[in-house]
Amino acid sequence: MKISTLKFAILSLVVGLSVATSKAGTQEGLLSGFGFMNDWTVFEVGPGNVQVNNGSSITGNFGIGNAQQVQINNGATITGKLVLGSTSIPLQVQNGATITGGTSYKNLSADVTAANNASTFFAGLAPTANYGSQINLNGTSLTISSTASTNVIDLQNLNVNNGGVLTLSGNASSKFVFDITGALNVNNGSAIKLTGGLNAGNVVFNLIGTGNGDVLNNNSMLEGTVVATQRNVSINNGSNTIVGAVISEGLQLNNNSKIVSAEF
Repeated sequence: MKISTLKFAILSLVVGLSVATSKAGTQEGLLSGFGFMNDWTVFEVGPGNVQVNNGSSITGNFGIGNAQQVQINNGATITGKLVLGSTSIPLQVQNGATITGGTSYKNLSADVTAANNASTFFAGLAPTANYGSQINLNGTSLTISSTASTNVIDLQNLNVNNGGVLTLSGNASSKFVFDITGALNVNNGSAIKLTGGLNAGNVVFNLIGTGNGDVLNNNSMLEGTVVATQRNVSINNGSNTIVGAVISEGLQLNNNSKIVSAEF
């Protein structure tokens, strides 16, 4: 049974209070209150592969709880700290790649648990609006507007292609959760944008279970937080941008694409 929106509203209030009193450096926005011990722009639960290559960049801290292999190569840049959960994780940094905040190792099991708990919680929320099983924008636009504190939308697939634009409009206290069992694809110059004061920390695209992780391709953009704890997220083929955060099993970030921390 999905969690009622009343319980979610109560939790949101509690989370808001906990953010105000918690120590600096913990995850904020909708991801607060789950026990993250660090503030991540990108966090990999594992055990997938991690590749940041070919001029791609991450602005913010990058945590890797577990991974089969980590490759940061060919002019890639991490503007922040790289933290690995174990010295046994194979790490390759070469060919002009840079990590401005240095590399360190620490136990990240609490953050792995927090990420999985967050995804499970979001998946249990009751929907507040019905857009059918899919939203498909092929060169077209759609605006979803709400100033409500809680907005939950269940979908099988969310596809924005060929210059399509999905705009989410709210205010600084609005929260949007998209629970997606299939694919989230933003391709070919398309975008998911926020307006009206809505911030990326309060927008979550929760990819449930295993499946397609090809999120962005060919000069596309997404504002929000992608949570995909059982998927390898792929951001490829052209200069793509996520403004927000990514929490996933693994990551392929290539070809001048970037993930930029938002002001949560």
